[in-house]
Amino acid sequence: MRRLGWFLLALAACKSDPKDYMVGGGGGGGGGGAVDAAGSGSGSAIKDAPSAIDANLFSGRVCLTSDPRTLTDASTCPSTGVGGLTVRLGAHVTTTADDGTFSIVGDPAAQPVWRVTGSNIVSSFEPLGYYYVPALTTTGYANLLSANGVLLVQGEGSIIALEFSNGVGTTGVTAAANPLSRYEGFYSAASGWTQTATDAHGIAWLPGINVGTASVTSNIGMTASVTVSNVPVFDGGVTFIESVFP
Repeated sequence: MRRLGWFLLALAACKSDPKDYMVGGGGGGGGGGAVDAAGSGSGSAIKDAPSAIDANLFSGRVCLTSDPRTLTDASTCPSTGVGGLTVRLGAHVTTTADDGTFSIVGDPAAQPVWRVTGSNIVSSFEPLGYYYVPALTTTGYANLLSANGVLLVQGEGSIIALEFSNGVGTTGVTAAANPLSRYEGFYSAASGWTQTATDAHGIAWLPGINVGTASVTSNIGMTASVTVSNVPVFDGGVTFIESVFP
């Protein structure tokens, strides 16, 4: 099984090594606030992640992909060709280096949501709290939509949930948004996507959710359930969350 390489976002003080990040898988709780009038949900149950109000400098890395099924395996994130993407945290803005890494000053007024934009990516969002920030190429997103017969309209966005347990992608997961997405959920499969349940990649895609906030409940049959609340949904964008099963 692929090892999940997601790291919690850590505070990088001026005299600290920016590569000294805590390792963690996150949790399934909700919370947070909003960016551009939308709320956020945090997938982390770990309590010692720095908040925007007490942070001096955040360091992270954008994981760019054309296939969101790869996102539970951080080793697939490209090490070159990711430069020049714009990363926003509140009013503060920075750009990525060639390997996708970035540093940005904490904004005390910021709501905890990463926002990543660029000429070759769909606007990508993730609740603050993780070192790796996913971003999906426009070509990859267009292929994802067309291959599955999805046509989004103005005022709708998508949520992509990374479903994992014990550090790996989780099989047999289904997910639903509240309010409901206009399309039934799509789930990672060995060759493309299915509307049955996740394979070992552990990715759920919920397209066609009205702009605003939503909660996402992920289930493994009748045995386990995780809900991430207050997830921001942006017009034409993709919001990435993590749902962690114990």
